[in-house]
Amino acid sequence: MTDAADAPPPPAVYATPADLKRLRAISLSRQAPGLGQELLRREVERMAIRAYDDLRFVRLNSTVTYKDLRTRRRRIVQVVQPEHAHQDENRVSILSPIGAALIGLPEGSVFRWAERIDGATRAVKVLAVES
Repeated sequence: MTDAADAPPPPAVYATPADLKRLRAISLSRQAPGLGQELLRREVERMAIRAYDDLRFVRLNSTVTYKDLRTRRRRIVQVVQPEHAHQDENRVSILSPIGAALIGLPEGSVFRWAERIDGATRAVKVLAVES
C-alpha cells in the first residue's frame, strides 16, 4: 500500500479570474457540505489565475472527456454550477467529488483523491477539454 508520502504531488490547477471568484464563493457556501465541497475548497486555494487562451483546462461549463483510472471507463461530462447539474444530461456539479476533482485541470492531468466512505483512492485523467 502506498502512503501519502509516496503519492505524486497534485497537478497544477487553473482558473480564469471570473471563474475563480465564482468557485471561491461556491466553495464557501453551505449548499452541499461534504467531500465534494471540501475537495473544491482545497482546489480553489491551489488555483493559479490563467487566461484560457494559454492552456486548455477545465472551466465552469467546460465539456470534459475523462478516464476513471480504477474502472478504465471513459466518460464525457459538463462541469457546472450546482443549480445546473443534471445526471441524465451528464452535467456534474462542481460540488460533487468528480466535479471538484476535474475543475481547473489541464488536458493530460491525473488527479487522485481518497473516497470518504471506504478510503479507496480514486484517480481520473483528463483526456480532452472543450469550452
